[in-house]
Amino acid sequence: MQKLVTYPRHWNGTRTARKSSDENEREICEFHRDIERAIHDMTNRGIQALRVLFESDRIVLSGHCKTYYLKQLAQEAILKITKRLEIINEIHVS
Repeated sequence: MQKLVTYPRHWNGTRTARKSSDENEREICEFHRDIERAIHDMTNRGIQALRVLFESDRIVLSGHCKTYYLKQLAQEAILKITKRLEIINEIHVS
């Protein structure tokens, strides 16, 4: 069963003034790891060369996979963690 991770309500992918720089960096790193782990778990590591980039208030996915189903699962994995960020899915299907 996949672990559902919850983040503070103020989380929108950018740094906040309420936390120190180190705390923000740590939170962003943990969030990034959680996103990658969720995608790998949900797709059974079916996304090759996975890259997860944060740009302001959106997440950009890139990599490649064998089916459109896996591409969609990668996006759904993120939606289980957060619905606050826009997802740009640039995973190529080959």
